Amino acid sequence: MQVIRDSKYSRVIAVVVLFTAAIFMSLGVALATPRIAYGATNDELQAQINDLLATITALQAQLNTQSGVSGTCNYTFSSSYSQGDSASGVVDVQKFLNMDSATQLAASGVGSSGSETEYFGPLTKAAVVKFQDKYVAEVLTPVGLTAGTGYWGPSSRAHAQSLCDAMTGTGTGTGTSVPAGSGLVVSSPAQPAAQLAPLGAARVAFTNVTFTASADGDVVIDSVVVQRVGVGVDGNVDGVVLLDEDGTQIGIAKTLNSTHQATLTEDFTVKAGTSRTITIGVNRPSTLSPSGAGEVIGIDLVAVNTSAAVSGSLPISGALHTMNESLSIGSVTMSRGSTDPGAAQTKEVGLTGYTFSSIKVTASSAEKI
Repeated sequence: MQVIRDSKYSRVIAVVVLFTAAIFMSLGVALATPRIAYGATNDELQAQINDLLATITALQAQLNTQSGVSGTCNYTFSSSYSQGDSASGVVDVQKFLNMDSATQLAASGVGSSGSETEYFGPLTKAAVVKFQDKYVAEVLTPVGLTAGTGYWGPSSRAHAQSLCDAMTGTGTGTGTSVPAGSGLVVSSPAQPAAQLAPLGAARVAFTNVTFTASADGDVVIDSVVVQRVGVGVDGNVDGVVLLDEDGTQIGIAKTLNSTHQATLTEDFTVKAGTSRTITIGVNRPSTLSPSGAGEVIGIDLVAVNTSAAVSGSLPISGALHTMNESLSIGSVTMSRGSTDPGAAQTKEVGLTGYTFSSIKVTASSAEKI
């Protein structure tokens, strides 16, 4: 049987011992450094390596338990959410938060473990606040906040992903994050028809853009830059917005700057090997002085900011709409409904079918809403 006195096995054990010691120190546990058996056989040295790797696995599991998050985490947090949003990704956020008793949505019933939903409601917001307050240094401090807001944004997602990637259920610490895609193709699909854009109109569709991610991973688009073009003034545009495939607004409206451009900074994700068609829309002001009636403007996509390599021809131009100030468009007035209970009420436990609130929506005479 061969004896190894200064082998690769000894060097491997030395590295593993140092790594194990680092984990022990992070747990606040004293570690008596194992003696490296320089006079041992290959089999004995391999046995030492196996024992130390098993110790690392157990310690990694203990680290996860100390962080409050335990279990198998196979989620990728690529989208931001706020109260009122509905999306399949909200389920993963709820499942992640439910892995820690300090951030769980509920102990039982809707939102509890096994009963997660796609709706980002008050329970989810409250759980996100608890998560943000627990990890204030990692989540809130970088953005200058001291208390949780309940918005599942970039900093919350990043720290959640780091915790999630450290957990695989096997203690290997390799993570399960989806690799970032290497390429993004930007193209021009069918564009909206030219039309009148009256004062007060919201989310008027100007330009459609198709984003196609490479097959090797998801592509996160951090921001896009748009520019007003045509014979008209920037005052015709109260704000520029992004709309997803369902017409739901992505992020908040942005105003044009002195170079007639706006940067829309709410990120969105294109899954690996798929395409998404996003619409650039415009909110018109309710009044405009001097008048912009008859002016014709468009909104071009001029830049895309992402870590992936972008290909395609820019700018992408859409419809040229005519500004209108004489048409009366529909509007609604919101008020309390007739069945709204009004002030705070006291009800018996077990009461069912109770109306908590009622809303009355009244349309103006201009058009059907």
